[in-house]
Amino acid sequence: MPRRFSVAAVSVFVVVLAACGGSGSKTSANSAKPAPPSSAARNAAFVITALPVDLSADPWAWPPNAASWPARTFPPIHVFGRAYQGKVEETLMFDMVKVGTPVLSPITGTVVDVRMQPESCDAEVYIGDENAQQVLSLDHVTPTVTRGARVTSGQVVATVPKWECKDDFGRFELMVVKEVDGQMKSMCPLQFLAPSIRPQTDANIKDVMVRWNAVVGGAASAYTDADLAKGPCEVDSVVAH
Repeated sequence: MPRRFSVAAVSVFVVVLAACGGSGSKTSANSAKPAPPSSAARNAAFVITALPVDLSADPWAWPPNAASWPARTFPPIHVFGRAYQGKVEETLMFDMVKVGTPVLSPITGTVVDVRMQPESCDAEVYIGDENAQQVLSLDHVTPTVTRGARVTSGQVVATVPKWECKDDFGRFELMVVKEVDGQMKSMCPLQFLAPSIRPQTDANIKDVMVRWNAVVGGAASAYTDADLAKGPCEVDSVVAH
């Protein structure tokens, strides 16, 4: 029988994610600081069985041309580990998404915390896998679940709000942080994909990349040949900040 999920056991990861994953202030009722999980729990691997957005449903609100913001700078799925505007991407960012698009839980587990970010009119949702006793973050979303809720992979847990309260598109993040050799690192979420969904997921992502390149041509935000071959993971992990 799997171990029962413990909010206390993973809250240390929530603290790290809050520091790394999003911008601005976050408010939460969870202020306890229990002992960190065991090394075995920290090293257990996620198995992601759903992307947080249904790529087959055409969720994009792409700008009309490559000179439009954010098309001139950012692709619809940012490349993990690449520097954008001087900052290395530590998350898998889904950009230029239609407002109101459902955001899905990538795993079956429990909502560890929901932290409101009133300055950007959104929130960060943390979901824990009861087997791995780690958490992942869905940031810059409008939650439809509350702390302590049980969720299943593919279940709607949020929707996409207007970016920074005002733009006519949204952008949200999927983040996984893990301890590696005593150092907190942000891991590219796609490396945790279940084998059963990897072929179709890789094909769907490549289709997005190819279509994006057709929209923006040779713009700086276009995907390279290496991106098309490997997908949006330039590296497997970066040091979390």
